[in-house]
Amino acid sequence: MKTEEIIASLDKEVIQTYEKAVALARAEGEDRDMKEAVKLMEQAALAGHPMAQCNMGFLLTIGDEIEVNHEKAAEWFQKAAELGVPQAMFNLARLHRVGSGVEADPQKSLALLRQAASMGHPDSLHNLGIFHYAGEMGVEQDYKAAVVFFENAAKAKHAPSLYSLGLCYSLGHGVEKDDAKAIQYYEDAARIGDTNAAFNLGLYHYYGEGGLEVNKQRAKELFGAAASYGHAKAQAAYSSIESNEEKPADKEERNNPDNPG
Repeated sequence: MKTEEIIASLDKEVIQTYEKAVALARAEGEDRDMKEAVKLMEQAALAGHPMAQCNMGFLLTIGDEIEVNHEKAAEWFQKAAELGVPQAMFNLARLHRVGSGVEADPQKSLALLRQAASMGHPDSLHNLGIFHYAGEMGVEQDYKAAVVFFENAAKAKHAPSLYSLGLCYSLGHGVEKDDAKAIQYYEDAARIGDTNAAFNLGLYHYYGEGGLEVNKQRAKELFGAAASYGHAKAQAAYSSIESNEEKPADKEERNNPDNPG
């Protein structure tokens, strides 16, 4: 039975309890009541609501009006994963990767990621792409396989994957080097807030590469946007332009694909 079907089969009161918990957690100002949200979320989770179970796991990892307990979080993620929630599989995979609340188990972590990725979960697809790109978690380095994972995640407008694809095209890793495609992917990722993409796109504008004309003002804007979110290289590049230094950053300073979540 699919997760949606499981939820639809629950008593209306359980569904309403979950929806009220979500509304209270997402409310702003005085309307936000996390203490009551946690109470209601747990009630819905105990009644078998898959998303409530996943959310309880999340709340137990961040400790918002509830004590942090990764062991209990893992138990809730496991319950939700068994009911087909890909986000719960992803979250449980993260715990198994680092051994927090559960035994460290890279193979189990990978299995959970693959299960979630088969359901189209963008973060899981991206993580698998990273592991193939870097040859980590016991996975053999394979740029071409990494590109496939990034492409599948990018279909959902997943910013880190769009950025990672840009880097692959920029460096010719797993694909034929194509600066025009790299720029397009960087633009798409930067538009939805990826700071690494904004920084790398700024380099293209600064040096006038990939068919672009030299545009130091646009480069400065991109560096500034990334710098405002704490991107160290972008901060240095922006300061260099402000100080009229000759080079804000070397072209070789492009980052690796974003780290797994």
